[in-house]
Amino acid sequence: MFERQLRVKLKVPLEQELQLDPHEHAEHIEKVKKTAWLTTYRTMRGHVDMTNPLGFAMTKDLAYLKGWLADKQLRAAGYGGINEMAVIQSGGLQMLARLGVEATDMPYPNREVVKRYVFEVLLPRLEAP
Repeated sequence: MFERQLRVKLKVPLEQELQLDPHEHAEHIEKVKKTAWLTTYRTMRGHVDMTNPLGFAMTKDLAYLKGWLADKQLRAAGYGGINEMAVIQSGGLQMLARLGVEATDMPYPNREVVKRYVFEVLLPRLEAP
C-alpha cells in the first residue's frame, strides 16, 4: 500500500523504477506512510483471524461482500439496474420481478462517474510526463 500510494503521489508509473531520496522526498514519505497505514487499517479492521477463508473481518464486511455478490448476479442476469434503484428489503426482488421493472424505468441511471473520472482524468494525469 505504501509503495502504491507513493507512486501516485510522485507520479511514477508501475513500469518505472521507484527511486527515493530520503531527504528530498521526506515530506511525501511521511504523508504517504500515514495514508497507507489508514487505508490498510480500514481494510483489515478487526481482522484477527488470518485463516478466515471467506476474506471478511466483521459482519459489516460480510454484508458488503453479499451485496456485491448479489449485484454481480443481478448484472449477469441483465437486471443490474434493480440494485441501483433503492435499498431492497427481504422479498423486494420478488416484488420487483412481479412488477416487471426494467433498467430503463430508472429516472437517474448509473453513469459510473467514478470509473469515468479515474480513466478520463486521473490516469491520464498519472501517465503524463
